[in-house]
Amino acid sequence: RLRDEAAYRLALTDALLGQMQRDEAKLTEVAALVAGRYAGEFADRLGLGHDASEAEFVAAFRLLFRADAALRESVRAKASEYLSGIEVSDLEFDLGRLELDDVLDMLVENLDPPGTAVPMRTLSVEGEIASLLPLSVALQPVFSPSGIRIERFVVAARGASELPSTYIYADDLRALCDADRVKVVVPVELLRYYPGSADALADEPLSIRLFLRKRGALGLDF
Repeated sequence: RLRDEAAYRLALTDALLGQMQRDEAKLTEVAALVAGRYAGEFADRLGLGHDASEAEFVAAFRLLFRADAALRESVRAKASEYLSGIEVSDLEFDLGRLELDDVLDMLVENLDPPGTAVPMRTLSVEGEIASLLPLSVALQPVFSPSGIRIERFVVAARGASELPSTYIYADDLRALCDADRVKVVVPVELLRYYPGSADALADEPLSIRLFLRKRGALGLDF
């Protein structure tokens, strides 16, 4: 969507410009970013020489930004250009084969079935996702092959979030354990862009930690 949908980028840059109007810290942050990357392109508009210092650039930018619609549109154009170059594709984590052979039956024995009003004997997948992206994103991980889908949740820019606790039923866990490879596919929905280092978009922008939580007695067969 970032690359192909101009309306989507417009909505994101609207949010950025709005925040810059309201938030002095954000205005200063973006001014410094523009000074570092695009000073030569903005100097004339700000009435500065090309040898102006970063402090002079930031001061002039802050002074003119709210009053100069053309300056705001130039910032929008640069932000949109940057966003269109960001690749935020679905992420895929390969968990390999789940080795639960010895305890699988104990984990799934006596689980309350789907639809139980007040489940007491449950198995859940839980965990945490940490992000290095200068973006806030909404995620909805899916475990393959199974019907396990984590409820949509939001991860802040350069932040971490706990996964919503999600019940796993016997058939789903058996399907995962029967598979040669288990994958977690994570569709990524960009919510807001925060100017920052493009280096954060390299290699491993998201890391995921998963674990199972059992509530109620284990099924033991002696």
